[in-house]
Order: sequence, then structure tokens, then C-alpha cells
Amino acid sequence: EELAKWIAGVMIKYGVRESSAHLLQDETLWELFLRRAGLNAFAAQVILAALKAPDDQASGDTIQRDGADFGLTAFVKMPMKERIRRFEHLLGGTRILLRVSEQLDIRWQ
Repeated sequence: EELAKWIAGVMIKYGVRESSAHLLQDETLWELFLRRAGLNAFAAQVILAALKAPDDQASGDTIQRDGADFGLTAFVKMPMKERIRRFEHLLGGTRILLRVSEQLDIRWQ
């Protein structure tokens, strides 16, 4: 019983507060890219949802609007320190983000 209370407390304190935080059935190409970089399905979808264009600016699969990047483009262009600052609480630390950043930030030939 004590463990259940502790788990519930941690979930309330650190849980995802997004009402849209549920897995989508169909995998998108952006999610697939992030999964191949090292994220799991939930982490990829939460990150993409957090970086989604605001509804008033979205038009189809727009990735840039008025000089601002959204979605996968925003995550890939983001410096490693910014990725960690914005998403470490969602992923339970920095280990996964460091590994993903290493894959994204290598020089592509």
C-alpha cells in the first residue's frame, strides 16, 4: 500500500500533463525517424506533440511558419542543451536524450 501511494505521488508530480498524451495507432514518418534515433514510441509522440505548431498557425504538415520551426524540424535543429532542458522531465533524465542527440548531431555525409 505504501508503494502504491509513492507511485501515485510520483505520477502526479512528474507525469505528462498533456491531455493528448496517448499513443496514436499509426506511426508517422517523423515518429519513425525519432524511434530510429533511439526514442520509444511514447517519447517520440510526446516530443512531437510538444513541438506541434499552434492550431492557429497549422496548415497541413507545415514545419515552418513565420520563421519558427515546429515538429521534427524544431527538435533536430534544437541544441542538445535545449533538448535536455525541455524534455528530460518527460523522459526521466538525460541518458536517452544524450544518446539521441549524439545520433542527431553527428556530421551527416
